[in-house]
Amino acid sequence: MSDILIIDNDDSIREALHRILDGAGYPTRLAETAEQAVSFVVHTRPAVVFCDAGMPGTESLRLSEQVAALSPATTVIVSAITSAVQPADQLRAGTGSVLRRPFQHDQVLHAAKEGLRQWTERRPNGDAATATMNTPGATS
Repeated sequence: MSDILIIDNDDSIREALHRILDGAGYPTRLAETAEQAVSFVVHTRPAVVFCDAGMPGTESLRLSEQVAALSPATTVIVSAITSAVQPADQLRAGTGSVLRRPFQHDQVLHAAKEGLRQWTERRPNGDAATATMNTPGATS
């Protein structure tokens, strides 16, 4: 099954996203710094990355660009408190979508499902049947 990486320096946000996604059957990994996130992406190529727009030490769009360069099939979902992330910047950075805070349980699950769909479409030599079988709630 494909991992979802949650990058946020705020413990409560990171844990809330983890509880929602893990509770729905999505395997998640957690990172609280951009450096941890980049290392994880290099080694595991996650399907989806939820990234805090306000990460200290790096700007989230720069981190999105790094993720896209390291793992082109990975979908990046930026989590933002404000509408600071503009659509043109989002597209430039390869961001799949923006999840506005405060987020709702259903919004998080929809973003994960859509991110996995995008990841499946972008994977080179991807096996869509395997990806679907490994998606919580999917039927084969």
